[in-house]
Amino acid sequence: MIAEKKPQVNAEHKEICYIVFKTKGKTAQGSCLFKTGSAKEFPEVLEMHKLSGSHCSLLKVAVSSMQHLEAVNERLGRYGAQITNIVTSSVLTRRIIDWEQPDVDLNPPLPQGWIE
Repeated sequence: MIAEKKPQVNAEHKEICYIVFKTKGKTAQGSCLFKTGSAKEFPEVLEMHKLSGSHCSLLKVAVSSMQHLEAVNERLGRYGAQITNIVTSSVLTRRIIDWEQPDVDLNPPLPQGWIE
């Protein structure tokens, strides 16, 4: 028996991809990534977010190659259908917001029809 080598992932010097799961309720196999998956099983996952609407979750993953991405997608496939997007460039990262003195009005007036 040959032990499967787990990928070692360092978020620096890797390609960043976003994977969106579109599952409603249980998948055909009765699996749910939140309930039956684990971070240990997917070391490539940097972030995982639950979503509202028609999609179930959003994952931010770091992979070393397209082949690695394909392998991650194959492993994730048992949890449901997915859409994968690759980041081609980053225009805004690590932005800091000054909530104490914002540059915009955080409380714009309501339209007159909504005020009682």
